[in-house]
Amino acid sequence: MRDFYELLAFCSSSALGCMDEPPIYGPLRLIDCLEQLIRFGQARNIAGDPRLGELADYIEEHKLSCMYDEEEFRETLQAVSLSLLSITEGE
Repeated sequence: MRDFYELLAFCSSSALGCMDEPPIYGPLRLIDCLEQLIRFGQARNIAGDPRLGELADYIEEHKLSCMYDEEEFRETLQAVSLSLLSITEGE
């Protein structure tokens, strides 16, 4: 249960932090939150589709591209959205 509250705190502090951070940090915080939500769901067996784990790994590997290549980061966000759509279509 503690990691649920940590996730809530992350979302709350991220929202506050985005007030003073560069605009690119907003999408970074959201995609990081998505990764954490997937991992949270996996740990509790509510996200059993193995493609979600692969998506979380992809996010972890590519999310910091926002620091050096915004276009690559945009492509990462699009890929994540399409993957998530593909995964949830069958639900």
